[in-house]
Amino acid sequence: MKSIYKYVIAYLLFSVTSALAQNSLIIPDASGDTGDTISVSLQIDNSDSFVAFQTDILLPSQVNYLAGSAQVSSRAGDPALSAEIITGHTLRIVVYSASQSAFTGSSGEVLSFQLILNNDPGTYTLSLSNAFISAASSQNILTSAQNGAVTIYGPDISVSADSLDFDRTPLSQVTDRNINLSNPGNTSLNISRIYTDNPFFKIIGDTSLTLLAGNNISVLIRFNSQEKGVFDATLLLQSDDPDNPLVQVALSAVAFAVNELHTQNASGRSGHQVDISFNINNMEPFTGFQFDLVSDSVLNFIQDEVALSSRKTDHLVSANKTSENRLRVVAWS
Repeated sequence: MKSIYKYVIAYLLFSVTSALAQNSLIIPDASGDTGDTISVSLQIDNSDSFVAFQTDILLPSQVNYLAGSAQVSSRAGDPALSAEIITGHTLRIVVYSASQSAFTGSSGEVLSFQLILNNDPGTYTLSLSNAFISAASSQNILTSAQNGAVTIYGPDISVSADSLDFDRTPLSQVTDRNINLSNPGNTSLNISRIYTDNPFFKIIGDTSLTLLAGNNISVLIRFNSQEKGVFDATLLLQSDDPDNPLVQVALSAVAFAVNELHTQNASGRSGHQVDISFNINNMEPFTGFQFDLVSDSVLNFIQDEVALSSRKTDHLVSANKTSENRLRVVAWS
């Protein structure tokens, strides 16, 4: 009976010890600025002795493994190391001891490698898969694997449009357009200069500014031409965005001269003569004009009763009916 009791006690102790044993493979979080080369650690916290480990690490597309940078820590005795990209962005790491020498210690770094960060700010997962911690008996004693993350710090400029159309604008008048600038990065964005390559397109407001991470601002661009024509220009934004330091936005506009013919209101008594005046508001010189006046049947044109104002020089004018209710007026020099 005592032997059975001792066996039960021993079995329970073994079960509790096994349940409490933790052998974890861990990637601690790492970070750096855009364009940096950073060191990433691989740690093992172990309750049991081990002589080898292996894992695949799925790297995000925003980082690249620096070939040949993997190094085993001082916890290893006589390690053999293999670290290489096997497919796409999967880094496979294999470390073992040919003499079955156990790693020292029960926690801490067992290997480090370097990653080259690209210019896309954000936090990205380093995923472990096919992980294996081997005892001397070749048994996999891994109990858990903990993914890590790499954070890339940097600004990032974003604009709401790649072109702005100012449509048609009369000479000496203005047309305004707004463009939204934002910083989806995780550090401040410094915009050192906002300008255009055409003096008819002007920035209204600050031409340099700082946008905190996650913030945005609207920039006002004004078109005001003193010349008629079709205009194409470029809005340029210089900043410390590492992969897009100069953003260009296409600008287009049409400026036209205003030359208007206006009929003035007139009134009078039935059966009496009424004078009707016509005005021309012009931004450009002109040598003649023509128009048709369509009137109601109650109005009758008095022949030869048409005259030019003092704005004429050597101009002549004629007015003739082309149909019952249509009068054609032509002036020329």
